Amino acid sequence: MKAGAKISSIALMLFLIALAGCSITGYSSFEDTLQEINQTDSKYGTSLHDYDNGVVYIRYNPRYPNPLNAEDIGIVVNEFAELGNGLEEGTPGRLLVDARIDLLQSEKSYKLATKTKKGLTAERFSCSDMIFVEAATINFGSSVDYGRSAVYKLSIIAENYSEEAEKIGISKFWVKYLNSTYDILEKDVAINKKRIVQFCAEK
Repeated sequence: MKAGAKISSIALMLFLIALAGCSITGYSSFEDTLQEINQTDSKYGTSLHDYDNGVVYIRYNPRYPNPLNAEDIGIVVNEFAELGNGLEEGTPGRLLVDARIDLLQSEKSYKLATKTKKGLTAERFSCSDMIFVEAATINFGSSVDYGRSAVYKLSIIAENYSEEAEKIGISKFWVKYLNSTYDILEKDVAINKKRIVQFCAEK
């Protein structure tokens, strides 16, 4: 074997070993994922910590003066989905990206549900508003479902990947609190369904 070819083979072998090391630890891969997430967040003014107080807080526009409207969320979701497609299933980076997608979808459903003030039966409920209440109930339910999915993925990170959880600023308590905000929204869904049946089923 010629000297040049031998050196090239050694260099290639060292590169593959280094690459395998990154794959085993997941450290470099997670760092790269965070960098891409941060680029998307900077582009759209979003953050994981928009949800520190739950999805309901989004109603009060924490992204002022550049809110993310329901119809704009699909674009952001697509960017995260493209990023996620290049990541291995079950890794903390993939879990984080998928959780971000879930939270955005939860936010979208919540915003669609609150487009009118007639979405909750606890607020000036009238059977004449049934079409709004039913649509809102579906969207509130969808928001809860996506939110629970995000909570599940984030809880895996918080419980099993302490270094990664610290890097993104979450803890078991943070995830538990986020989950509790969906408990409240889930109760609203249950109240809506119950009152629709009680008062408007045959009207």
